[in-house]
Amino acid sequence: MSRSGVEMGMVVNASLGLEGIRARYGAAFALGGSLQMFIDATVLKGVEPYVPMRVGSLTRSGILHTRIGQGMITWKTPYARYLYYGELMVDPVYGKGAFTDGERFWSRKGVLKVKSGRELKYDKSRHPLAQMRWAEAYKNDHLKELTGMVRRKARRISEGI
Repeated sequence: MSRSGVEMGMVVNASLGLEGIRARYGAAFALGGSLQMFIDATVLKGVEPYVPMRVGSLTRSGILHTRIGQGMITWKTPYARYLYYGELMVDPVYGKGAFTDGERFWSRKGVLKVKSGRELKYDKSRHPLAQMRWAEAYKNDHLKELTGMVRRKARRISEGI
């Protein structure tokens, strides 16, 4: 929860373009079904190297807040949305993301930050593929592989294997 009591986070429901497979194996795609659970778990695990990581809280939030089988991956931290869209937010008067005395960082109380037009720079020491819009990046890199895995899994489910 944020200080205002509003939950902050990021829900990603990226279409994987599986309509052709869905048409053939429709029943296997039911929410909560074994195929949807397989897709959600596979995407959540696969996207992890793309998620920015300093101490692992954002990655853990995806694991804790995603309900496997519901067709959505959820990252729930106060900064998830900020990191996902990857644009530096700054004080509208001073144009700074934060103020510092060398030890602490803070922002002016009650001042809403504005978009700066500058992209965030992600530390890639723990997750070399870390970037903004990490779900789309994972999808772009692995859609063909993921589609093949889903097709094989759907076939096995429909055959009762």
